[in-house]
Amino acid sequence: MKSVVVTGFGPFGPYASNPSTEVVKNLGKVGLSGVDDVNLITDLMAVDYDEVDKKVHAYWNDHCPDLIVHVGVHGVLKTIKLEQQSTGDGYCRADVCGKVPTENKAPNLEKNDTTMISSIDCVEIANRVAKEMAQKCSTLKVEPSYDPGQYLCAFSFYISLCHDKSKALFVHIPEFDDEITLEIITEALQLIIKEIIVEKEQKTVV
Repeated sequence: MKSVVVTGFGPFGPYASNPSTEVVKNLGKVGLSGVDDVNLITDLMAVDYDEVDKKVHAYWNDHCPDLIVHVGVHGVLKTIKLEQQSTGDGYCRADVCGKVPTENKAPNLEKNDTTMISSIDCVEIANRVAKEMAQKCSTLKVEPSYDPGQYLCAFSFYISLCHDKSKALFVHIPEFDDEITLEIITEALQLIIKEIIVEKEQKTVV
């Protein structure tokens, strides 16, 4: 059975209710219909460098995931972004506890490249999901991205990429509105995960 871990973030800054919290909770309820033999694990992390450091390592050590998808909110309306890479330094923005990482760096930076790139094809996955979602919500965009920022989103993603860059992805989601609803974003996230699983299975067969 495949193990898929999906995480969201708690409140911070202007987001008293973080959309990633709602999406990950909803995904945990509705599951991944249409995908066989998947153990879906959903969890939330505080916007806290120390907690994220501990929890991300624990997800990998405890669950040995076939795929881990971190989900966070960004300010680009009506747009989902699949992040292709992340950085290990430049974390100068304080978390909800008022702290930053030591020397503003992610753990184990010295053992890995400063920029870590996922081997998941975000361009192809984004294109396929965008086409399917267009039939249900024409205003939703799904795009690849190469700039996850330098806050907890990128920090969590970098740690996961250092564990296994073929099994890690970060998805940035927008705030909800009348068209871009919780249900629409959840469905898009389901499709993203399904497409990655299908792609991995095809590569295994080949």
